[in-house]
Amino acid sequence: MKQTNNRRKKISGWLFFIIAIMLFCIQMGYFFLHSRYNVEYADNRIFFVINIIVFVSMFFSIILLLTLTKKWKMIIGVF
Repeated sequence: MKQTNNRRKKISGWLFFIIAIMLFCIQMGYFFLHSRYNVEYADNRIFFVINIIVFVSMFFSIILLLTLTKKWKMIIGVF
């Protein structure tokens, strides 16, 4: 049971990491298209929503993939 739970944590951690990387690449593509072709999002809030999802995904991937002590989890949670 412990091994199955650990495997699920790793898989979900990697999924969160991949989601964060993909959304980061979308943002970088947006910056390129915006500077080159003056393309903009339909709504300016989309930019901020994508950034929030990137940071939340990175937070969960760090929590799930790295072995953190209780002290570090508290520091990250406060931050």
